[in-house]
Amino acid sequence: MPVVDKDLAIRCRREFIRRQGLDSTFIEVSAIQGIVTIRGELRPVRGQDIDLQHELEIIMQNIRRIPGVRDVRNEVGIRYGAGRRAAAPVRRSAIDEESIPVPEDFD
Repeated sequence: MPVVDKDLAIRCRREFIRRQGLDSTFIEVSAIQGIVTIRGELRPVRGQDIDLQHELEIIMQNIRRIPGVRDVRNEVGIRYGAGRRAAAPVRRSAIDEESIPVPEDFD
């Protein structure tokens, strides 16, 4: 991973650390040419009753504002406790649709 991408991933990872009440131990953040991918599982800190989906939306907004971020791919699952899960929607990247040329005769 080039140094620029590594620095960008670190800056994005800090957004999870800044939020109170989140256990982001199982979150991975990677960046390739400004495309940030976040994957893993987000949990509340034991004893915290917070809306993880809302917190994830705030984090995603903050990451999009970081200089150098061109797009964010969200592959994060949310786990509230024993057996209780909610999956965050995986957003198709606009870059997927725009930057990959497909021949017109491709079936």
